[in-house]
Amino acid sequence: MDPQTLSTLNLRVLSRYDPHITHIIDVASYVVLYDFSLETQSWTKKGVEGTLFIYHRNEPPHHAFIVLNRNTTQNFGGVLASPDDLQVTPEYIIHRADAEEVPEGEEAEDTITGIWIFEPGHRARIAEQMSKLSRLGTTGPERGKTIDVGSLFASVGGAGTTAGSTNAGIVPPVELHPTARDEPGADRVTATLRGAAR
Repeated sequence: MDPQTLSTLNLRVLSRYDPHITHIIDVASYVVLYDFSLETQSWTKKGVEGTLFIYHRNEPPHHAFIVLNRNTTQNFGGVLASPDDLQVTPEYIIHRADAEEVPEGEEAEDTITGIWIFEPGHRARIAEQMSKLSRLGTTGPERGKTIDVGSLFASVGGAGTTAGSTNAGIVPPVELHPTARDEPGADRVTATLRGAAR
């Protein structure tokens, strides 16, 4: 399938999760997400892995991302609204979502998610893109919270062995079929974006 047709199909699928999407900015074919527990000071796999899309929206917040999960229908999305919510390391992108961005029915506290990107070339490009868009999204006062990456990763030795493993069995990105409208993950992403726009 030619790139233009694939891009059009991907945009159609993503618009079912976020009707305000205008265009896809960048894509990483395979990412794995980790949650950081402030209580235990450790990382655990989130159960979300798949293709990451960074995209533009026609209403605030203007930049967001979503990971279409290959394991289940529970996808993960976030907004790129402040550089205070993003930290880039050589191996990971760490994103913090404020309590108001957390969808209804989940714990209403700040969540810290580590994004590990399989392809090193994609990792650098996506990190640069997310950082740039986060800086563009700054419109309000500083939130006053920073992420201490050194302590987050030091306690768990780099978030596990996934980053060092060879993922020869990884399936290449799939051409998305436009039937995602009925997937349960669509509600989670929509709720996250609505909460961030408040």
